Amino acid sequence: MTDRSSAHRSGKLATDITLLGVFLASGCSGGSPAGGGNATGGSGAGGPIAGALVYKPCPATERVGGIAVNLIAAKLTAPAQTQIAGRVLNKVKSNEILQEVTRSGDCRLLVGQTLSCLNPTCAFPKQCVGTNQCADPPASQDAGTATITGLAIPVSMTFTSSQYYVALPTTTAYPPYDLGGGVDLRLSGAAVPALSLSVRGIVPLDVPTTFPEIEPDKPFHVTWTAPAPAGAGRILLILDIAHHGGISAQIECDLADTGSVSIPASLMTALIDRGTAGFPSMSLTRRSLDSISMTDGCVDFAVASSVERFVNVEGVVSCDDQSLPCPAGKTCGADLKCN
Repeated sequence: MTDRSSAHRSGKLATDITLLGVFLASGCSGGSPAGGGNATGGSGAGGPIAGALVYKPCPATERVGGIAVNLIAAKLTAPAQTQIAGRVLNKVKSNEILQEVTRSGDCRLLVGQTLSCLNPTCAFPKQCVGTNQCADPPASQDAGTATITGLAIPVSMTFTSSQYYVALPTTTAYPPYDLGGGVDLRLSGAAVPALSLSVRGIVPLDVPTTFPEIEPDKPFHVTWTAPAPAGAGRILLILDIAHHGGISAQIECDLADTGSVSIPASLMTALIDRGTAGFPSMSLTRRSLDSISMTDGCVDFAVASSVERFVNVEGVVSCDDQSLPCPAGKTCGADLKCN
């Protein structure tokens, strides 16, 4: 099968597929390095810290946001860079919580909720959150000043409802910390109470460019480069093969950072049975993660390195109306798949 997804990486749709693991910086949708916040520099990265790895993700039903130190790998002419982003909401995005259908080992199949608001319909800006249940959407809160230490340049930036992003200078060391060393967040608080969280510096994630074709009734084997010696993070894998078809279903795996996983055939078949669409993708994120429960919900802090790969699914030929037309006799559907 021709890897049309790989051929499409430099096209428009490559910008449309977002890493579903952006839970690490909930609500972050853009902003310029100069306009999203204020970073101040100093010197000295954090040293190694003793004790077991703290890995404490927020439950999806309680998470209201967080702050992440994101490692952005070099791409084409753009150098590697570190970005800090995040938001804290005033309540959980309840209508976006996925529900577990089945689980096998460290992996599970998640699907979206069935939401229907016909009587009454939801008047803007209210959103449908259940059966004929409308509610105001979550809003970003002022979180005060976030001070992050343990990086090559200590950072202090203000997180408000409109400021949620800053990029460290590209001249900063990459990664900007001692591997395995402590990275600490101190949030001064405002509408959000003050808090302190600590994680560790991780090795940037390295993932192969291609993977075997996804087929029903067969396991799907995924590999990445495990850190040596053992690193300070875990791997979050998210496989979504129907995003452009409007189908809310994905496989999620929370994994030890060993370098490989074999997703069971039963889960793969269950995901395929939910439907497929063009440009199926998979994301892997290495992360060191800590969290704290507060009155409005759970807030987390992470150091994260994410990689996304397009994958091939048996029988799926991806397309668009520009750079990837369908073969003769086929038409490109709204789900970006040749039919």
